[in-house]
Amino acid sequence: MASFQTLKNGHVQARVRRKGKHESQTFLTLADAKAWAKKEEKRIDSAIAGRSDINAQTYTVGDAVAFYFEEHIQHKKSATEYKYIFSNLPNYIVRERLAVATRDTAKRWIAEMVKAKLNPATVARRVGAVRAGINYATQQEAALHNMPNPYKGLKLPALPRSANRTRTATDDELNEFYKRIGKRSKHLMDYIVLALETATRRGELITLKWEDVDFQKSIAHLHDTKNGEARDVPLSELALQVLKARREKQKRAVYVFTSQAQSAEGGHIQPAAISRAFRRVRDEIEKEKGERLNLRLHDLRHTSATRWHQDGFKNPIDLMSITGHKDIRSLARYVNNKAEQIAREMRDKRKTKNATETKE
Repeated sequence: MASFQTLKNGHVQARVRRKGKHESQTFLTLADAKAWAKKEEKRIDSAIAGRSDINAQTYTVGDAVAFYFEEHIQHKKSATEYKYIFSNLPNYIVRERLAVATRDTAKRWIAEMVKAKLNPATVARRVGAVRAGINYATQQEAALHNMPNPYKGLKLPALPRSANRTRTATDDELNEFYKRIGKRSKHLMDYIVLALETATRRGELITLKWEDVDFQKSIAHLHDTKNGEARDVPLSELALQVLKARREKQKRAVYVFTSQAQSAEGGHIQPAAISRAFRRVRDEIEKEKGERLNLRLHDLRHTSATRWHQDGFKNPIDLMSITGHKDIRSLARYVNNKAEQIAREMRDKRKTKNATETKE
């Protein structure tokens, strides 16, 4: 059954929960939200009922992942990644009939990816995407019920013992980035500053609209977050300065990071474009210095969380209001204080305590 909620900005969010499925979209009017909900309920019912034209003996792995993408993935934030994975599957996998698909074929693909020296995490994501596609198709299409999934339980390349990154950017590294960027990419320069000031994820910052920036309250309202829940992000003085400067130059724009081409994806620049620009600058620095930085765009989020913690936001509840994490364990992965930093704080606190006791 559909439910509707009026957001702070006056938009209406529609939610559809039906037979274990959950979808949501935001609209300008209640009428549009109700129309979408009605259509979405029919689509879900149709998918669950299955199609009578499916021939279980000729249905391929390619058919399964295509169905999974069209029915479940294409409107999600992960659509771009899944589209890339499914578009680059080997032909021998795409054409293999699901009824006779074997683990040997899957193992061959894994061996090829390992030989190509792909990151173990990348291999796991690609195999997992195909496994999820087959699972979805066999669960949703009546004609495919009880078909085995050869991609389930496969042995994958071992992930590094410490898969969680703890990399943060130093002030010197960031200054090198700023110096290298100069005036050639205002988008990238402002993105880095805002990412460091807000600890937002790439997709959250890129899709931020001007109507969701409240300069008076110093907050930015995020609708499209990783965990699906909207939240307000506090804006520092520096973040406000950057945003106000951008607003002056693009008064008619819908998005903070608007695309000059006003692309069909909604008018904001593409997240991948920011990542590519960041990597280009990083590669230039690496080439000049002759050493690997091992710095990624997402490390800015780690850097921001760590900086705010060091700047006095020791209370995890306050820090989580900045980063948007839902529990302290997730937050702990992003606050990457070095032992030497903690040792310094210990010494400072001990000095303060001793000084206080001496005065008394």
